[in-house]
Amino acid sequence: MRVNGTRQRLLLATLFAAALLLAMHGVLGADPGSKEDPLATVSYVQHRGMFTLQQFRSGTSIRLGTGAELVLAQPGSGQVVVEGLDLQRDELLDLSLGERLGQSVLVSAHHYVNASGHDVFIRPASDCALLLRGEWK
Repeated sequence: MRVNGTRQRLLLATLFAAALLLAMHGVLGADPGSKEDPLATVSYVQHRGMFTLQQFRSGTSIRLGTGAELVLAQPGSGQVVVEGLDLQRDELLDLSLGERLGQSVLVSAHHYVNASGHDVFIRPASDCALLLRGEWK
């Protein structure tokens, strides 16, 4: 009778492990930040993060003050370019990657902060929506 109880426990443990693996596959199978596994929804960021969702027309120059943050929410069909970015002097940080911006083009759904001691300007090549927090104009 004791062997039968051990088999039952082993079978239950195996079934539990299989169910856990299947559940984790759904979470781990999606790319982080993708449509299936978003880092944060726009409504959550607006409600909890005190960000403001702003629509900008193509070619509009946007000034980000020191400490200003932005998330490229809807990139449109073109790129969002950081104007006159001096990679030696300016510190526009990509918080999604945890590093300084090493190019002059912003990536959709990434969280950026201006850590420079001066203003940084960005300009979208097409209409876009940005989540903004801090000093900007």
